[in-house]
Amino acid sequence: MLFVIHNHPSNNALQSEGDIIGFAEYNVKYNVVFTENEGLFILKNNGATEEDIKQGWDDIYQFMFENFKASNSNEYWHIIDLVNNAGLDDDMYDSMMYEKVIGHMSNNKKLSISVYKEKMDIHNVGVYHIGP
Repeated sequence: MLFVIHNHPSNNALQSEGDIIGFAEYNVKYNVVFTENEGLFILKNNGATEEDIKQGWDDIYQFMFENFKASNSNEYWHIIDLVNNAGLDDDMYDSMMYEKVIGHMSNNKKLSISVYKEKMDIHNVGVYHIGP
């Protein structure tokens, strides 16, 4: 398949984990997200394997997780406190932390786009943002 093009009505141009997993699994050459206010966010497969692409996402997420912890330590430690003192199970911890990190990525788009470019380039995926 050559292209997957879809919109994000949320106006968040960043490719989601689901977008990236689909891009990897269906061996698409270009995965394009369109938003009305933020333009296009394009991934281009430059010879990446499915594993490369998935590892690229893991690298992006890990970097942004560490950045979230450093930038939002009160929120991070609140969740850790819920695990330690309120019996929050691993699934709830993962879900809450994932939601916080994805929100952090959305709120820090300039950094996120830079991280996407850096981490995906290592795994043979070009990242392009055309817009404001």
